[in-house]
Amino acid sequence: MITIWLHQGQRSFSIGNADLRQKMGKAAREKAEREFSIDIVIEKHLNIYNELIEK
Repeated sequence: MITIWLHQGQRSFSIGNADLRQKMGKAAREKAEREFSIDIVIEKHLNIYNELIEK
């Protein structure tokens, strides 16, 4: 098994653990779908355009 360490601030974790990799991957996908879906991106852009128009 190959162990790769990722460093995020003060946290280090191994992605050699299949369960941890799966859990992290699922969480990342859910976050991406929640925060970057086409509907959310369009809404955010429209809000920016509306703010600029009001100035």
